[in-house]
Amino acid sequence: MKTKTIFTSGTITTIALVTLVVIFVSGVLPVLALETGIGYGTYTGLGQQDIRISIMKVVRVALGLIGIITILLILYAGYLWMTSAGNADKIDQAKMTMRNAAIGLAIIFSAFAIVSFIIGALERGTIIGPPGGGPPSGGCDNCGHLGTGIIESVFPTPFSRDNPRNVPIVVTFKVEMNPDTICDIDGNTDPNADDTRCDGDPLNAAAVKIYEDALGENRALGANDVVVRSNNNLTFEFYPRQLLGNGQTNVWYATKLTNTIRKLGSNDTAFGLNSYFTWRYEIGTELDLDPVEYSNVFPQPDDEPDSYQTSIGTQASGQIVLSAQPQLFSAPEVTATSTAPVPTPTPAPTIDVQGTYNGTYEGIVRLVVSQTGAQINYSPDHLIYGGSRSVSINGSSITYGEGLVFFLSNLDPNTGSHEWELVITPLKIADTLTVGGTTFMFVDGTAAAGQISVGTTIGATAANIRAAINASAAPVTASGTGTTINITADIAGTRGNAIVISGSAGGGDWVDFCNAAGDCNNSAQTLSGGTNSDLVPTIADNPDKPRNAIIRIDFNESILPSSIVTSPTIPEQRPFIIQYNNNTTGATSTDPNAEWTTLDGQYLVSNQYRTVEFIPDNACDDDSGGALRNSCGEPMYCLFTHDPASYEPTLYRVVVKAATLQHCTGAAVCNNPDFSVCQTAAGGSGSICQGNSGTTQGVNFPQAGALAGQPSPLGIRDMASNSFNGNSNTYQLGGETLGRAEGPGLDIVTDSFTHPNQSNQSPHNLNNRASSTGDDLVWYFYVNKLIDDSAPVLDRVGPAVESSAANLSLPLDATFDELLMSSTVKPGTGYRDGGCYCDPSTNSATTGSNPGCPANHTCTVANRCEAQAGTSQVLCAADNECSVDHPTIGTPVCVNRKYVTLIDRSTRPVGWWVANNGLDTVGTPDGYADITQVFINHTRFNEATTYGGELGYGVKDSYQNCYLPGQGPQGSSVEWVCALSGVACPNGDRDCSLGDRCISPRTTDCLNANDLAAGRTYCCNGEAKNQADWLISECNTGL
Repeated sequence: MKTKTIFTSGTITTIALVTLVVIFVSGVLPVLALETGIGYGTYTGLGQQDIRISIMKVVRVALGLIGIITILLILYAGYLWMTSAGNADKIDQAKMTMRNAAIGLAIIFSAFAIVSFIIGALERGTIIGPPGGGPPSGGCDNCGHLGTGIIESVFPTPFSRDNPRNVPIVVTFKVEMNPDTICDIDGNTDPNADDTRCDGDPLNAAAVKIYEDALGENRALGANDVVVRSNNNLTFEFYPRQLLGNGQTNVWYATKLTNTIRKLGSNDTAFGLNSYFTWRYEIGTELDLDPVEYSNVFPQPDDEPDSYQTSIGTQASGQIVLSAQPQLFSAPEVTATSTAPVPTPTPAPTIDVQGTYNGTYEGIVRLVVSQTGAQINYSPDHLIYGGSRSVSINGSSITYGEGLVFFLSNLDPNTGSHEWELVITPLKIADTLTVGGTTFMFVDGTAAAGQISVGTTIGATAANIRAAINASAAPVTASGTGTTINITADIAGTRGNAIVISGSAGGGDWVDFCNAAGDCNNSAQTLSGGTNSDLVPTIADNPDKPRNAIIRIDFNESILPSSIVTSPTIPEQRPFIIQYNNNTTGATSTDPNAEWTTLDGQYLVSNQYRTVEFIPDNACDDDSGGALRNSCGEPMYCLFTHDPASYEPTLYRVVVKAATLQHCTGAAVCNNPDFSVCQTAAGGSGSICQGNSGTTQGVNFPQAGALAGQPSPLGIRDMASNSFNGNSNTYQLGGETLGRAEGPGLDIVTDSFTHPNQSNQSPHNLNNRASSTGDDLVWYFYVNKLIDDSAPVLDRVGPAVESSAANLSLPLDATFDELLMSSTVKPGTGYRDGGCYCDPSTNSATTGSNPGCPANHTCTVANRCEAQAGTSQVLCAADNECSVDHPTIGTPVCVNRKYVTLIDRSTRPVGWWVANNGLDTVGTPDGYADITQVFINHTRFNEATTYGGELGYGVKDSYQNCYLPGQGPQGSSVEWVCALSGVACPNGDRDCSLGDRCISPRTTDCLNANDLAAGRTYCCNGEAKNQADWLISECNTGL
């Protein structure tokens, strides 16, 4: 009897490999659970895959290869069986091979499942590790709500690491939210709390869940564990009453915003039905005790005013030249005269012309009637018939056409013939003349209002035109002699170049309209030659700034948005104070007796809460008092400027207030061991916890706090509620360099409110950086009455256009040629800044209002609702707030501004947020930013997916000028280079070193000299356009 082998060598190999896998799983799994930090490489897209995952993937590949071998063994066994020819030994061998292969295949399937589970667990971070857990699988859930959707920004940012334990969670929405759905307003027992916003109220725990990611949302903080604040129902701050984390290990947290959050003024949910948004971030083990500092200011400090030469503005002009008399109104008329036969038979044949002539022919026609019919003979120049045409006689009538019917009677019964001569005069519409929006009609005889009498000669008519224009409200003056009317704008300036003179041409070429350059035509012309009063500066220190500049300050870290009141009405609420010097001449920053006036305006927080900008309430106007608008048709706002006869610029100063430091009532309150002494503030405003030994001797505890009678700390403070370190001085604590906080100091602002004084030191002056100064900050600069109307230009973008193999984690970036207005560098669209689509042809002829727009709004040529004079603009955020269907889309459309957008067409959208950074690269470095680099940060991109960036016309520079989409890097001629090294990168980011980026520098835009000369100063998708065409193009409307 033969002995049969149960296992083949292939099966033994399989079992051995599976045994190794089991040993690996049971013996090595605890090691896999350790948090080594390598796991972050996969998320960040740096190609540093966890070696543990790599090993397990090798095992999985090996199992796959063995599986293939097993299938081949089964095929081999089948071959043996089919070729056995009845040989029992071969049949037994085939059966044994097939049975062992099947056993091996089952084992391989099991091992493959085990290995796949381990890989998945490692990649998801679900293998149990030490306290705090490993990194989560992604930065957010339903990520599309961040950036593309309703959320503008969050803090801490998704997947950010090692955040301090004493920071709040902050969310900024694109439109206002109902505060009652985010906080429990009724649960606030403070009688002074504001019921229209979250003002220190308990959390609505069903709407916002803050929890350790490893524990899940069922262990989220409760309503009384979190305090909620908001200044504007857009940005909400959530303050846990207890520090986050455990102080020993880093802990991953998550914040979930649920669909119970509702928009203000409606029942619409923030995220749509059954949706939500969750993001994750890591909390470290340390507290943030480092005060915030400034990193840049604009305008930069300027110690000396520029000197100016003034040129006087000129008035725009043109001419109206008459070459014939204007046409007068006359009704259509037809007269008939019998011409044959002669003598006329008795009784005489008659013709009765009925109807109203509606043709255009003017002249004589001959009607010839005979027994066989009728013929109408025309002069050769008749536009329709030329020489003649035949018409039929229907009984006694002839249908001439063009509204006329001829009835004949008393024709000769023998011959039935007769001839008539018809003199036809068509309807004549009186010519009109329009000057600067005022229209006149020419009449015969005495002229009423809005009319001009046609004289007996062309010269007399010209004199009547001059008199009528000068007696009207047209913004021009008429002069001249003979048949020429000289037209001059009443006010000097370029605004006069927009005045149009035009007329109807119904009476033929009776007039020519000419501009100041002598360009003429017989339909319409604009005046030309108007120039504004101009200033030619001679720069003394830094250039004085045009009055449409935006004032801004950038910080080295995020600040608390609630420390910035958007529209402060009382002085103590102003985070920084904008003032101009009342002296019209000789104003200097060192004059101790100077008087200052505080400017009112709005404060905007942006750039991931790192930038604050000030926009004045005062709208810009030109020399003639007309409102100035930017290239997008939006109003601009200007800083006040003096205008002395001998021109000098206006001196400005900005005062930034440090937040008041926490008040202590005794040493027991000072529970931080490094700051355990309660000392009276040097300036007398309260007492402050200080250090009393070593490197902290005399150093204040940096945390801000409200003084007696204050609802909250006044002044700038960071996310950890540290005060502002305006003078940037430092001290050492535990081997670490930290900023030193002194609190607010001596008050240089003269208003009705006495600001707290804790440091008893003068503000730190950026124009004169003395060492013995406090943490309040001040800088001075000069503003002139000029307007900067040049649009920002895009210099470069990264990754390079149409490049491949882009880094999965690096942000997209774009660099402009000047400093941008930070509050316009924000994600996407969907803000309450739009106008409903409308049809301007339905504007009321009397009131200008439009039925598709809100009350007292008109429809512009750009098909957008706009407020009429004296009415506040009503803006839309969503399509359902509008009523008129768009002709191509078929539904109402709210035309929102477009800002900075990540183009993401994947089925799993990423979350993204926008930031910007100023670069000091123009001319000699002076420590102040000249240009802006924009960043589109995002959670990890999906592989093998196409992404892109879009910059919209909502982006503005620091002078409120819109970026014109379509200009910038374009075309295959762009040379791609690595941003840092400058080497060529035809293969995209892979050709650049780690952390470097392949970018597209700017070449030329679509505008050439001919376009500019023709007034085509706008560009859309490579096509040059004038302003009117650009306003209705997709680059402006987004449609």
